[in-house]
Amino acid sequence: VPPSGSGPRAGAAEPRTTLAQEIMRLTVLFSRGRIAEAERLARNLRQRAPRHPVPCAVLADIARARGNLVEAANLYAVAYQLDPKNELYRIRHEETARAVARRQHPDPVAQRRAQSVAPLVAASVVLLACVYLVLAKESPILEHLPPVSTWTLGTAVMSFLSGIAIGASLLVGGYLDRFQSSLTTTVGRLSPNLALASVAVVNFWLAALLYVALGLSQGAFNRSTSRLVGAVGAATLFLSLAAAVSDPISGWQVLLWAGNLVYVGAVCGWMVADALADA
Repeated sequence: VPPSGSGPRAGAAEPRTTLAQEIMRLTVLFSRGRIAEAERLARNLRQRAPRHPVPCAVLADIARARGNLVEAANLYAVAYQLDPKNELYRIRHEETARAVARRQHPDPVAQRRAQSVAPLVAASVVLLACVYLVLAKESPILEHLPPVSTWTLGTAVMSFLSGIAIGASLLVGGYLDRFQSSLTTTVGRLSPNLALASVAVVNFWLAALLYVALGLSQGAFNRSTSRLVGAVGAATLFLSLAAAVSDPISGWQVLLWAGNLVYVGAVCGWMVADALADA
């Protein structure tokens, strides 16, 4: 005969184990960019375990990525109330609360100026880079490497500088979220944005294709990433057209590979502008 009370103790331990496994599964799904599945599981877990902070934090990250800042701020606040020792929840709540305040009570003149001037600055830098590619007469630096045999030093430098201007300008204009908040999720995993950046180092168009595929299949579109990818794609197209007009540089080679440098530059510009905003 089993000891009195042994059955209830075993039955009580099983739900805790199941919940821990489900929370782990949630963090894995979210870190792998399977947003639709992660969102469904997080909402389910929030109903089953309303005192657990992780589902709230995941839903807050998803809402923030989609630009739903009010919902994100409220969810971060709930997560922090459930886990007051987690400083990341507090920081994310304060960031989104400030963003909500700026959106609801903006300085109209400053906001319009930033939103109009920032894209103009980025476009001007890309235009100057295009003019340079058309007018400059340089010798190829990698002529023995077929994929980039016509590339010059100026091609690489102009591509990277265009990216820096894009990333910094979009952040200053309020078109991008904070860079630091885009690095990691509130569950301590690396953001899918970092995986996208690592693929973009190999080939930007492949990274963009994967991003669109994940966005359509998993609802994983991120407002900041979408804007950055769109701006980098447009800049790459303009640079390739300028290269096609120039004499020594192949427009096709620039179209295929310049996006790598433009995207890396954009991430660097985003990062530096975000750091200076805190200075």
